[in-house]
Amino acid sequence: VEYLSHDFMQRFRFAVQKSAELGLDVWVFDEYAWPTCSAKSSVQEVDPTYRMRVLSCFAMDAEGPGEVAFSPDWGKTGMAAAPADARPGGGESTSHDEGDGLTPITPYLYPETIESGNRMYFEPRMEKVLAVPLVDGRMRVEETIDITASADDLSLTWSAPEGSWRVLMLISRDFGLNIDVINPEAVRCFLDVTCEKYRKYVGEYFGTTFKGFFSDETRMIRNTQHRFTEPTVAFSLNLFGRLEERGIGNLDECLAAVFADEDTPQIHACRWRYWQRVTEMYGESFYDQPVSYTHLTLPTSDLV
Repeated sequence: VEYLSHDFMQRFRFAVQKSAELGLDVWVFDEYAWPTCSAKSSVQEVDPTYRMRVLSCFAMDAEGPGEVAFSPDWGKTGMAAAPADARPGGGESTSHDEGDGLTPITPYLYPETIESGNRMYFEPRMEKVLAVPLVDGRMRVEETIDITASADDLSLTWSAPEGSWRVLMLISRDFGLNIDVINPEAVRCFLDVTCEKYRKYVGEYFGTTFKGFFSDETRMIRNTQHRFTEPTVAFSLNLFGRLEERGIGNLDECLAAVFADEDTPQIHACRWRYWQRVTEMYGESFYDQPVSYTHLTLPTSDLV
């Protein structure tokens, strides 16, 4: 029986009716298989831009004055490819070795399929290029400058001023068949596809015998990001603009701190400011929105 099909939902309604007769409460897992929030990839089929994305940092050190040319070496980055028979809703493969399992796969990141021969990707996109002064080998994140204007497509040609610099090239990429849970529009689509269908079929039992949904394994980024060879964090559509709307302050300083390979009070404060706001957006999108939408409790296990 196809998940969320008419036949599936009719059978579910029958189970709820019988539960009401027996005085039982009904809770249901809100997904075909973990993790929550793709509705067996139906959400991504509504709008492919709802797919989960990540932000990877490609870095190099440079000395000025002089011209700096930099492009990511895609041949040295990658992720263990999903099995050829990977299907949405089937969980995450853990069958690949760490290290040796890394496979060069070009800028396109996670080759899972919705159906045979139909691969969907985001084009990798240059989000920002930052230059951070180095003093005695340590990053001065408070002096970070934005040099994105010197980048063209996925390459950089920059006239570096005097001094030592760390160049951070921040590129967003596709990250598989989960959805972007930091994007409230993507989560709303999931609610429309899943919760609204349950509401329609359960009818008068919604909120009485049918108590609500529970979710599982929801996260801003899949737990396989450790397979990257470069630092990689969660990302979302128009994330930088949304952070600035929330008063993050110096966004470039915060981004440099997120990808810094050291820890100082300044870097720690910037990281905290950045992740506090990202986490707030995640909470509003995935936790506040479903509760206000369904008026039901949505307990969650394995919260990440």
